[in-house]
Amino acid sequence: MITRSIGIPCFLLSLTTTPMLLAQGKGGGKCASVPIRVTLLPLPSGGPESVLQGDGSDSWQDGQNGVSARIHVCGSGDATITTMGKSFTRKIRIAFPQVLEGSSLSGQVPSWAGTAIQVAFFFNIRNIPCFEGNCGDTFTTRMNWQFTGPDGRDYRWRLYPAEADAPDLHSPEMLNEEPNINQPYETSYVQIHHRPGNCADPNANPRV
Repeated sequence: MITRSIGIPCFLLSLTTTPMLLAQGKGGGKCASVPIRVTLLPLPSGGPESVLQGDGSDSWQDGQNGVSARIHVCGSGDATITTMGKSFTRKIRIAFPQVLEGSSLSGQVPSWAGTAIQVAFFFNIRNIPCFEGNCGDTFTTRMNWQFTGPDGRDYRWRLYPAEADAPDLHSPEMLNEEPNINQPYETSYVQIHHRPGNCADPNANPRV
């Protein structure tokens, strides 16, 4: 396992749910995680190219092409998206730059660094239900994700900045216990554009 600390621009995600499914996750009966569709949004023009891009489509929807994408409202509150499994066909395109001088590395620099690769992936986006803003607003949070590289080795990438709107309920001590997590540059936050249900009708959107 190699963990990299690398400074990149934030990347944007849109998470879409439905009123009925949110109501089930809210309570009043059997609790269930909430299926979602996750979309990579483009970075503002004029800046660096996003490190993460789609595989022909920038959206991943729960239950389609083997994708699993859910908000775990009954437990962690995290959103997880995975395409790692024998029945999964979707991937994500990663175009990492070369490792920055002074980066904290455990292990050798990957042979594919500096090239574009397509891989299956697992995202864990922290504490989605924390958001208390208006329907369609954005907020920032942290994320862990992992993938298997073209060399057959497992890699983990953490976007864990010192400040984010959503508190991390699972590992708030990480910044103190792992002082190199943001060296030599602080990692990016993840900006979430959450669209629960039908934003045209706020009354149709039960809170998570």
